[in-house]
Amino acid sequence: MTKAGFSLAVFGISLVTPPLGSACFIGCGIARIKIVDMLRPMLPFMAVMFATIVLLAYVPAFSEWIPAQFAK
Repeated sequence: MTKAGFSLAVFGISLVTPPLGSACFIGCGIARIKIVDMLRPMLPFMAVMFATIVLLAYVPAFSEWIPAQFAK
């Protein structure tokens, strides 16, 4: 990962986050609604989550700031 230019902290964060797709399918199955009916109101939140992931992945200072505070 480091040879590809990614920070190991970002790689660790991506392994901890839950899969959103399977949670949506399970929730829709329990509520007996269509996936489209649930995803449409969630689009603004998903856009913010995507922007945060891109920011953490391509600006390493954001993802490495907190670990650097603990290292002091």
